[in-house]
Amino acid sequence: MPKVLLTALCDDVRTEMGGKASLMGIFTTFNISDYSASVAPFHAFAWIGFESEGDYSIQLELRTMEGQKLFMLEAVTHIEGTADPIGLFLANLDMRMQNLKLPRPGLYEFVLRYQTQVLGVIQFAAVTRMPQLMQ
Repeated sequence: MPKVLLTALCDDVRTEMGGKASLMGIFTTFNISDYSASVAPFHAFAWIGFESEGDYSIQLELRTMEGQKLFMLEAVTHIEGTADPIGLFLANLDMRMQNLKLPRPGLYEFVLRYQTQVLGVIQFAAVTRMPQLMQ
């Protein structure tokens, strides 16, 4: 079964020389003043280790903490090459999110799955940001 080594929400993911990923602006809270508008684009990132080469279908589900499913994405990652010294074939899964609207303030989570197994969960909050008064 795949093993998640790292998960995060961030503003940007940059691929460096040698395939390293640099995560910019890691966060856990969306400050929202208008829930009818989309949040700013962001990335859901996971660093995953696989036991062998091959194609793996990974699902990312967004749901409320009460379990209401909002949407699901599926990505196929192709793994080939040499295993890392820890014995895993490593892959960066970078899912750029845009035009996402959260229905209300509260707690949410992205659930990362392989087949029926939950690999990891990224929890985050949506809070209402009050507009600043002009002085």
